[in-house]
Amino acid sequence: MPLPNVSANDSEKSYIEKCMIFRSKEKDLTNEDERKRSLAMCFSKFKTDRGIKENASKSMYQIIKEF
Repeated sequence: MPLPNVSANDSEKSYIEKCMIFRSKEKDLTNEDERKRSLAMCFSKFKTDRGIKENASKSMYQIIKEF
């Protein structure tokens, strides 16, 4: 199932939260590996949809570490 679209008013944080809620309906996010995989997918979708280059924002590793 595709990830939710990034809306114009989504901040990075709000989109990641929305995306993770969406993913939790499909996957068991109590599993650390699945949670990290889902975070990486959500973060990647946000960056791609916004046209953000890797070094223009926090690294995926930093986001996953904070979550």
